[in-house]
Amino acid sequence: MMNIRAIILIIAIFILSSNVYAGLSVPSDLDIGGSDVDKFGSNGDPSTVTKTFTLQASDPGSNVSYINIQYIFTPNDFPLNNLNITNLPPTIISSGSLIITVQIEISEDFSSVNADLEETDFNIGNLKIKYDTMNTTTNQSIQTNQESNQMDLNLQIENGLSMPSLKLKVGSSENSVSKGSTVTVHANDEIELIFTVRNKFNNNSADFNTVNLKVKSDDLNIDEDGEITDLEAGEEKSKSIDFDVEDETGTFDIDLEVKGTDEFGGLHGFEYDFKLKVDPEVITNENEGEDEDQIPDSDEDGVSDLDDFCPNTFSQCEVDSRGCETDTDNDGICNTIDPTPGTEIQQTTQSSTQVQSSDNNEPKNETVKKEKKESAGSEGFIPFIIGFIIGMILTAAFFILIKS
Repeated sequence: MMNIRAIILIIAIFILSSNVYAGLSVPSDLDIGGSDVDKFGSNGDPSTVTKTFTLQASDPGSNVSYINIQYIFTPNDFPLNNLNITNLPPTIISSGSLIITVQIEISEDFSSVNADLEETDFNIGNLKIKYDTMNTTTNQSIQTNQESNQMDLNLQIENGLSMPSLKLKVGSSENSVSKGSTVTVHANDEIELIFTVRNKFNNNSADFNTVNLKVKSDDLNIDEDGEITDLEAGEEKSKSIDFDVEDETGTFDIDLEVKGTDEFGGLHGFEYDFKLKVDPEVITNENEGEDEDQIPDSDEDGVSDLDDFCPNTFSQCEVDSRGCETDTDNDGICNTIDPTPGTEIQQTTQSSTQVQSSDNNEPKNETVKKEKKESAGSEGFIPFIIGFIIGMILTAAFFILIKS
């Protein structure tokens, strides 16, 4: 008796199992779009992107067909009507699989980054396939209102903001800064960071009323803000943010943030970082190009006081390598201001004047000039006396001759 019951139970289980079908299945998720997909098309309207997936009849059996096939889209903060499946058949006969195409129109307010300014895909909802099953031999319904597993839909678009260049300027020196690079400055430098930001949308599809900029470093106590306004589609604009570097030296992280919401409400932007190496402060001389350790030159003749044998030379006189005035005729007047640099006048007077000058390093040119003038005066007086005497003699001889 027990054996008959067991056999009947086994037969019933077999019959029931022959009518249980695994049904239709879809992938667990579907990634649509990408970081290179423009939010707007060439005509300025929202873009439409497509993606295919495989609809699989897992174990239907040869005498089972799927009828009344339709999809169910449950959106996640995304317009319901922006999704469409273009080639889903109403009936699938027998076993096998189908390639199904999903068509998505990107919503105008869709964002390219999350709250942390990370470029990512966003879950826009999930998709299921709803169907009934029918026995193709008897044309009788087997199961109704069946659903496939859930497929998550993830959509990504291109970032609407980019930074073609970032430059760091100290004084007249300007350097480009790449992400992750290290830039060297000095303590107490005044730094100008120049942002150049581009609106990547085309054809006047979307403008940015405001793009917010931020420079931050906790180690250097830097927290500066700036903004670019009215950045139109396809346009680039630059903005500078100034800050000072404190006395602390070392290598520090500098964090930048570029963030903007397009005119339809989509968030775009990015974070950017580099390192600032701060070296000790450089002390510059007030006179540009002058060595701060230069040895003094009191008489400014080009020979330092330590090497100058004649430290008080006349400022207009040329000097030799020892710092002494050049005087070819040794008359006590340097060649630069001597009208007769090759003529010796009153050697004795000159010698005594030169000896006195070398002993006490006092100015000598004016004294020698005076002596030259006096010497020239005495030399002109002697011929006058001689000429006068000769004239008197000749006059007397003339009168004597007349009387005789």
